[in-house]
Amino acid sequence: MAGASGSERWRIVFVHGLGRKPPAADKHALLLLALEGGLRREHADAASMLAASPGRLESVYWADLVYPDPLDPAAERDAVHRALERDAADRVDRRAARALRRRLRSTLNRLADRFPRLISRFADARVAVHLAAARRYFDRASGLGGRVRRRLHAALDSAHAADERVLLIGHSMGSVVALDTLWERTHLLAPSARVALFMTMGSPLGTRWVRSRLLGARSEGRERWAGGVDRWINLSAAGDLTAIHPRLAPLFEPATRLDLIGRIEDAAPIDTWYRDHGGLNVHKSYGYLMHPDVAGIVADWLCPGDDAISRRP
Repeated sequence: MAGASGSERWRIVFVHGLGRKPPAADKHALLLLALEGGLRREHADAASMLAASPGRLESVYWADLVYPDPLDPAAERDAVHRALERDAADRVDRRAARALRRRLRSTLNRLADRFPRLISRFADARVAVHLAAARRYFDRASGLGGRVRRRLHAALDSAHAADERVLLIGHSMGSVVALDTLWERTHLLAPSARVALFMTMGSPLGTRWVRSRLLGARSEGRERWAGGVDRWINLSAAGDLTAIHPRLAPLFEPATRLDLIGRIEDAAPIDTWYRDHGGLNVHKSYGYLMHPDVAGIVADWLCPGDDAISRRP
């Protein structure tokens, strides 16, 4: 592998989650800002590689298929810049992420997941709002899921045609889109190149409600599981109510036993510190991307075998 020389062809493909987003170009610029900022602290060469080729970070944008009006990017841009002025969560952030109210809401969300009829009554308002869009994605008649996945298929086809090593990142509902797309590429399409690294962040894939609706969920044996991945790393932030079941490796272990996925790892919970108008937002993708643990994983992937990567205790 080429490492930090940059001669090897690579692409990072990012799939966002539910909720209104800034316009596609602005969203890409904000993702690039957060990830490059995190990399700059961990590995200068990796940050330079991304800065020199911003198009190698491809954002699969699908908010326009669900929400007619994009967000003004100004507020998110200011919040990302403020977050990048810091390099770690402080005591106030950690206390807020673990606050009693968050723990209570998490418990209620777990109950709603175990007993789906309770979702509308007990799930918090943010979850209830996103639930309608998630149902549209899973509703085969709506066609939304297929349209979203076609955009990701196009990105992966382009990367594989260019013989590029791929890091696929799925944030929140984007991790569901990514896994469904991988299932289609495994079982419905002609064999294609494998994804070198699949990273999920703040993922709801641990919930029964989501897993029962994945493509292949009603199949048996190999046909049930997505594949085509060498390594899958799952990350969750403390207090992230979307990732209420943060350990995915035990749930998807059959895919590794069947040699569909090389290995699956659940990283230790991280403390994010991104704040927006509502205060601490531990679920936000920018907070994940700029975190040292995420930056370290991306730097290792960009510059394999480079011992210069700094590590934080």
